[in-house]
Amino acid sequence: MMTSVFYDLPGLRWLMRHVVEAIRVQHSRYRREAPELQEAVAALDAGQCVIIFPEGSLRRDEARPLRQFGQGVWHILHQRPRTPVVVCWIEGGWGSYCSYYHGPPTKNKRLDWFRRIEVVVAEPQVLAPEILQDQRATRAFLMQQCLRTRQHLGLREVKAEALEEEVTDAAG
Repeated sequence: MMTSVFYDLPGLRWLMRHVVEAIRVQHSRYRREAPELQEAVAALDAGQCVIIFPEGSLRRDEARPLRQFGQGVWHILHQRPRTPVVVCWIEGGWGSYCSYYHGPPTKNKRLDWFRRIEVVVAEPQVLAPEILQDQRATRAFLMQQCLRTRQHLGLREVKAEALEEEVTDAAG
């Protein structure tokens, strides 16, 4: 699944549609309908793998390693509760050509083809029915699982609750 901000870029659209077979997600802050979620469920029903970046956007602040997960991941898992989830952490993108470090992606930055990017992949897990009952609990659980994978790279532990408190404090 890929947001339309990137999916619609010239050249990338053809690649995403015909090679990667990405599902286009219309970019917006809030929507009542999300037909791409049914596309994701149909892909899972067909035995395909679906990759989701549940934050729905690129990191914008060095001090905040993870943003609140969107509801889409819960909607998919709620319809497909026995779907194994593989949580990943990708480290090394902050400060790259495609990051928001010192401005918008690709603006006033040098290409960095040989930048070191590390990926941690956790063991597949099927979420317990108790977790899937509530969308907030599901999202908080997955965020904490994602943050926990950072430890395999020697990064400091961050609690999902601390990130949620930062959002509440900033909004309040």
